Amino acid sequence: MLTQEQAVEIKVLARRGTSVREIVRQMGVSRNTVRRYVRDQQASRYKERMPRATKLDRFKEYVQGRIEAARPHWIPATVLLRELRDEGYEGGISQLKAYLAQYKLTLPRFHVHQEVVNF
Repeated sequence: MLTQEQAVEIKVLARRGTSVREIVRQMGVSRNTVRRYVRDQQASRYKERMPRATKLDRFKEYVQGRIEAARPHWIPATVLLRELRDEGYEGGISQLKAYLAQYKLTLPRFHVHQEVVNF
């Protein structure tokens, strides 16, 4: 697969009327590759992937229950990791933190401006 810059360059050259043979010579790619990128607008797009299984999958229901039970407070990932390890979780904290990030409520930060008055 070509980089996005190369794919765009092929399309630009084709719109200018450059022949496939000339594009092949300039870009250093195969004739079939040039034809595919000129014909197909979706050629340079990756297909959506299926989510991969993780060690945390078995424990997500437990984690969600703990999050809901603790609301409006937040349970740190290290505490949840300790609880999950007792339940048999063998993964690391990185997966847990990545999963928790979608549930963490971020409160807007307010800036209090204080004026200094000199007498």
